[in-house]
Amino acid sequence: MLITKHLKITLFFILIIPEILFSGTFSDGQIKKIDSLEKILATSSPKEKPDILNKLSKKYFSVSLDKSYDFAIKALEISKEFNNKADEALANYNLGNYFYTKSDFENSLDYFKRSLEIEEELGNKKNIAKVSNNIGIVYYDLGNFEKTLKYYLKSLRLEEELENTQGIAHCLNNIGIVYAAWGNKEKALDYYEKSLKLEEILGNKQGIAGSLNNIGIIYSDMGKDKLAIEYYEKALKLEQEFINIKGIAYALNNIGESYFELGEHKKALEYIQSSLEMEIEAGNKTGIAQSYTTIGKIYYRLGNNKKALDYNNKSFKIANSIKLNPTVLDNYDLYYKIYLSLGNYKKALNYHEKYNNLKDTIYNKKFHKQLAEIYAKFEIEKREREKEILRHENEIKEKELLNQRIYLIIIFVLMLVFGVMVYFDIKSKKKANIELKKKNQQITEQKEKSEKTFQELRISEQKLREVNATKDKFFSIIAHDLKNPFNAIIGFSNLLYEDFNKFNENEKKSFIKNIKDASESTFKLLQNLLDWSRTQTGKIEINPEIIDISTIVNDNISILKTNADTKNIKILSEVSFNTMAYADENMIKTVLRNLLSNAIKFTPKSGEVKIFADPFNNFIEVCISDTGIGISKENIENLFRIDKQFKTKGTVDEPGSGLGLILCKEFIEKNGGEIWAESELGKGSKFKFTLPVKV
Repeated sequence: MLITKHLKITLFFILIIPEILFSGTFSDGQIKKIDSLEKILATSSPKEKPDILNKLSKKYFSVSLDKSYDFAIKALEISKEFNNKADEALANYNLGNYFYTKSDFENSLDYFKRSLEIEEELGNKKNIAKVSNNIGIVYYDLGNFEKTLKYYLKSLRLEEELENTQGIAHCLNNIGIVYAAWGNKEKALDYYEKSLKLEEILGNKQGIAGSLNNIGIIYSDMGKDKLAIEYYEKALKLEQEFINIKGIAYALNNIGESYFELGEHKKALEYIQSSLEMEIEAGNKTGIAQSYTTIGKIYYRLGNNKKALDYNNKSFKIANSIKLNPTVLDNYDLYYKIYLSLGNYKKALNYHEKYNNLKDTIYNKKFHKQLAEIYAKFEIEKREREKEILRHENEIKEKELLNQRIYLIIIFVLMLVFGVMVYFDIKSKKKANIELKKKNQQITEQKEKSEKTFQELRISEQKLREVNATKDKFFSIIAHDLKNPFNAIIGFSNLLYEDFNKFNENEKKSFIKNIKDASESTFKLLQNLLDWSRTQTGKIEINPEIIDISTIVNDNISILKTNADTKNIKILSEVSFNTMAYADENMIKTVLRNLLSNAIKFTPKSGEVKIFADPFNNFIEVCISDTGIGISKENIENLFRIDKQFKTKGTVDEPGSGLGLILCKEFIEKNGGEIWAESELGKGSKFKFTLPVKV
C-alpha cells in the first residue's frame, strides 16, 4: 500500500536576529553586549527604555526564550504608554517570533498581524515585507495555503521594490514550497533554483543550505532519491558549519526518508531517530510531530503496526494541540492505513472520513482556482507597476531630452562663434605653418643626408680596417713565413755546396730532406697565398657542379699519406661513395687538403684522423676528426679571423701560417656553406663544414 513521504522543508522565517536558528551558549561578545545593554537600561529614561528592551529581547532569543519574552512584553507596555509606534511594532514582532518558536501559531499570528498593522501605518516597506513573509509561514503551518501565497507574494513585491536580494531569495524559496504542496513540482523546482542562485551570489550559506534541502525534496518526490541524497548531504554539511540544529535535523530526516525509499531501512531509521533527538533537544514541537509521523510511516511500511500506531499517537497528540493541520492530515491517513491493515474496518472508515473532511478544509474545491487567481493578480499588479515605472521613466527621459535640446542649441551657437574665431586664427597661422613645414623638411633632408654619409663612412672605415688587416697579414707572411723556409733552403744548400765531401751519406740525405720539406712547405704556403689573394681581389671564379665528396677525400688522403706515415697516423674515411654536393671542386679540394694537413700536423705519433659526411636537411655536413692536442676555447674564436694572428707548430714542430683556415672559410662561404671547429685541449678536434645539395 502506497504511503506519502513526510520530508521536512526549509522555510525562510525572517527573524530579528540570525542566531534564532542556532543553538548554543553565549559567546564572550554576546555577554559583553548584554551586560552593556542592561547597564544602559538601568540608567535610561522611560522613553528610551522600549528600544533597549527590544534589543535585549533580540539578544536573549537564541539562548533564553523566557527572558526574551519578558523583555518584549515590557517593551510593548512602555511603547504603548508613550505612543512609540516603531518600538511597539518591533515588540509585537518579537512576541510573534517567540510564540512561533513555541508552536503557538494562533498567538504568533495575532502578534505578527498587530506588528504589520503598525508598520503599514508607518509606511515602513522593509518591515512590512519581513512581517508579511512570517505571517505566510504561520499560515503554511496552519495549512491555509491560499493566505500563505497571498502574504508571500506581498512580501516578494515589496522586496523587489526595495531591490533587497536576500529578501527576494527568501520569498522565492517560500513560494516554491507552496507550489510543492500544491503538487506543481516543476514550478516549485524553478522557484527553489532561482532562490539558490541568488543565495550563492550573496554567499549566504544558511540560505544555500535551505534551498539545497528543498531541491532535494523535489527530486525525492520525482523518485530520484540518490540525487536527492546528494543535495541533502550538501545542505547537511553547510548546516553543520554554523551549528543550525533545526537545519541539521531537517537534513538528517530527509536523508533517512530517501534511504528508506532505496530499501536501506536500518540506515533510514538511524538518520530519522537522530533527527528526532535533535528536534526534542531543541524543543521544536512542529519538528517533533513530523519526525514521529515519519517514523510511524516507516514502521507501517515494515509491517510493524504496533510501533507505527505508537509513533502516530505521539505525533497526533502534539500536532492536534498546536493545530498543525498538514501533520494532523498525515496522522489521519496513517491511522486509516494501520487499522485497515489490522482488519479494524470501523476505525479505518472513521479516520478515512476525518482525513477527507480535513483535506477538504485545507485543499477545498476552490483551492487551485484561488491560488491561480492570487498568482494572476500578483502578476497583473506587477505588470501594472512595471508600466507605471516605465511611464514615469519615459516622462523623465522626455524632460531630459528637452533639456538636452536646449543645451545643444546653446552649445551650437557658442561653437559657431568659437568656430569663426578659430577660422581666422587658423588662417593667420596657416602661412607660418607652411613656412615652418618647409624649414622642417629641409632640416629633415639635411639630417638624412648626414646620417647616410655617416653610415657610409662607418662602412668605409670597417672595410679599411679589413684591408689593413689583410695587408698586415700579407706582409707578415712575406716577411716571416716565406723568409724562414728560404733561409733553411739556402743554409742547407750552402753547406752541401761548400763542404759536400766532408759529410757522410746519412748527413747529406738529412740535409736534402730538410731542403725538400722546406720547399714543400714553402710551395704549399705560396699556393694558399695565391689562392687567398685571388679571393681578396675577386679574380677567382666559382664553378659549382655536382661533386662526389668521397672521391675528393680519397684523393687528398693519397696526397698526404706520406706525411701521415711519417708520424704513423691512421687516416680513415667513412664517407660513402656517391655522397654528392654542389660546389666548386678545386676549392673543396683545397679546403679538404688544408684541413687534413692540419689534422696530421697537430696529431701526435700513432694517432688517428677520421673523415665523415652525413646529409643534413638540404646540405652535406663533412667532419674531419683527429685525436690531436686540441684547441683552447679562446683560440677557437680566433681561428678563422684575418685580423687575429693564430699560429701553432705541429707535434713535431711542423710550421704553420694560419692562412689555410682563413682560405677554407673564404672558399666554403663562397660555395654557400658554413665552417666551424669543435675542440677541447687534450681531447682532439673536429673541423666541420657544410655544402649545399643541388635539389
